[in-house]
Amino acid sequence: MLWLQEPHQDKVLIVSMVGRRDVLMYLVAAKSFYYYLQRGCFVVINDGSLTQRHIQIIKSHIHGIKIININDIDNNGYPKKGCWERLLVAVDYAQNNYVVVLDADTLTLNVVPEIIECVNTNKSFIMSSGFAHYIRPMEEICNEESLKYKNQDSDKLHVQSYVDSNLNKIENYKRLLYVKGTGGFNSYARGSISRKIFEDFYK
Repeated sequence: MLWLQEPHQDKVLIVSMVGRRDVLMYLVAAKSFYYYLQRGCFVVINDGSLTQRHIQIIKSHIHGIKIININDIDNNGYPKKGCWERLLVAVDYAQNNYVVVLDADTLTLNVVPEIIECVNTNKSFIMSSGFAHYIRPMEEICNEESLKYKNQDSDKLHVQSYVDSNLNKIENYKRLLYVKGTGGFNSYARGSISRKIFEDFYK
């Protein structure tokens, strides 16, 4: 079994939200990912269900891990739960660190050269949500989804289509790029985002 010692203090953070049902899965996810990445410090957001016993178990496997209680996160009026706190923690840390968001139900089974390259060169990455998604101009996505709303019953469309059809409300959206991916495994390059950018997008 791989027992993680104090991770390297190299400004690479691996952030996860963990509940009491996720503890074993999380330890497997964290250890398997670290085995192939070989760098990073771990941050866990306690979703409120972890007991002191759960926390002790996690700390005994990952020395130096930082555990944050979800209620201690300043959400500044944003919705609570539903991964919003994890997103805010990632955004705040990314100002001075490279942040990897890792779901507890992931498992790394082989070498990850693409991830290592992104970390080493300070480039963000995101895992596809299962479809052939590509990085495209945001304006194109917005126009396509707007046409869907004009030509179909909006009640039958996914909420994502509604969101995408309103991308034109974002300032300078014609200059931005867009890709669909999963929130369960992605990263934020150091300096790539801030609360200000996040707040502008949210509004």
